[in-house]
Amino acid sequence: MLGKAARESGLFLGARSRFRIHSVLENPMATKSKQSGSEAHKVLVVDVGGTHVKILATGQKEPRKVESGSKMTPTMMVDAVKELAQGWSYDAVAIGYPGPVVHGRLLHEPANLGVGWVGFDFRRAFGCPVRVINDAAMQALGSYKGGRMLFLGLGTGLGSALIVDDHLEPLELAHLPYKKGKTYEDYVGLRGLENFGKKKWRKNVADVVERFKAALGADYVVLGGGNAKLMDSLPKDTRLPAPGGPPLSVTRRYRAAHNLGHFRFVECARIEQGRPEGNLAMWDEVLFPFDPRLRAVRDLATVPVRRLDGDGPQVEETVRCDAAGELEVQLRVLDDGFSNTVRIARRGTA
Repeated sequence: MLGKAARESGLFLGARSRFRIHSVLENPMATKSKQSGSEAHKVLVVDVGGTHVKILATGQKEPRKVESGSKMTPTMMVDAVKELAQGWSYDAVAIGYPGPVVHGRLLHEPANLGVGWVGFDFRRAFGCPVRVINDAAMQALGSYKGGRMLFLGLGTGLGSALIVDDHLEPLELAHLPYKKGKTYEDYVGLRGLENFGKKKWRKNVADVVERFKAALGADYVVLGGGNAKLMDSLPKDTRLPAPGGPPLSVTRRYRAAHNLGHFRFVECARIEQGRPEGNLAMWDEVLFPFDPRLRAVRDLATVPVRRLDGDGPQVEETVRCDAAGELEVQLRVLDDGFSNTVRIARRGTA
């Protein structure tokens, strides 16, 4: 059960091996292949951002990326994607675009890229069928767990989308006025992170989350985008889900750097400069073998933590909190599907 301190000031989830949770983060490249008749289409997914363009194709496990920036035109993007995707086979392309899209038509030029996007013929450029959707909407689809979900993408700008009972509606909240003549994007986008610093930026994000959640009546909020990993605690006054509703689901994906994940969970009264402070209560620890050779080891506590040679596996880490305040941790290696789910509680409780 979550104690009073956690309900009032947040649950800090820390982890040795450089990992620290909390914020809700799903892989922006998450996608599902749809079948037409008896054949499955191979889709190349393209996530166009103001800092990077990321791609992933059906049947591939590792996304690839290239830098974008304020001078990238759609022709430059297509050329870069074709070069990145060499060796991959695909017969259709799905593009997540950082701006409003209606019926596959771009309404405005992107704020953080070059010009020439509106009216561009992506189908002709790629030489295959192309579907364009708002980038935040694309990421939201990969994160949806039912009910009313608000997605906020914390990247170069601020992406947003709302899904209500399986109906998706891309939003354009970034450029609405917020404070002191500035927009929400100015406070929680990359400019806000650079101008305010990480500590103040986190407070801004927490405030924006609560404002939009209340205004749009969302059951839960999913934070995505490249900067969501910088959030390390649940904002103050985070509410438990309603009885019978979907659990509060906190997910992120990352590449493991060490052979063993040693996750320590702490309930605290407050967080100061990224550290838990005041009325600390230890929760169960979770050990997870990132190195496949450790999966047969019975007592992982005896294994020393060391850095892996080369790139480690892609890992999905999810913490779920139900209406009773009980927590469940699931860790899964995306490369081969190996996973473990553990229910955790305060030390010394059943």
